[in-house]
Amino acid sequence: RAIVRRRWLAKRTLAIAGVSPINPGIPGKLYTFGLLAAQVALAVVIVNLAVNTHHRDMTFYCLTALCCLIGSFFGLSSMCLRGVRGLLGPDRIPLESYAVADGFVGAMFTASARRLGAVVAAWLVSAGSQFGIYFACDAFHDSRISVVNILAVALVCSVIYTMLHVFVALELAIDR
Repeated sequence: RAIVRRRWLAKRTLAIAGVSPINPGIPGKLYTFGLLAAQVALAVVIVNLAVNTHHRDMTFYCLTALCCLIGSFFGLSSMCLRGVRGLLGPDRIPLESYAVADGFVGAMFTASARRLGAVVAAWLVSAGSQFGIYFACDAFHDSRISVVNILAVALVCSVIYTMLHVFVALELAIDR
């Protein structure tokens, strides 16, 4: 039963990340395209905030968020172009099928859940630091910058988790 929960958690996290859509076909591709378009829109907002600010520190925070968004955009695009979706489903699931056949599916989803916990912990630390910066420097810091930074780091974390999930499965497959 715990394996089923961990499998569900991994599947939904990968679906939200845009790499493994819940629905195959055109709706899944439209979701991924919408996620990429949202990243571009957030980048435009960041550039607008950076251009209209009069504080050098705010420009630095805008550029940090922009770098995170560019990294997540290229990471998600690369994974989609290289066919990671074919490994993770939803219609064909070769990694999971191999794990079931060789008997390490429980270990795979347990390790994946641990990796997800580590990525979420890193994101929470980043989000906490953004709020700390906002409250410590409220004279020049805009709350929109903090929110955009938190979203940008969340997108990077989703790409990182997707890569870690695939690496865990491949590592266990090689060890068997």
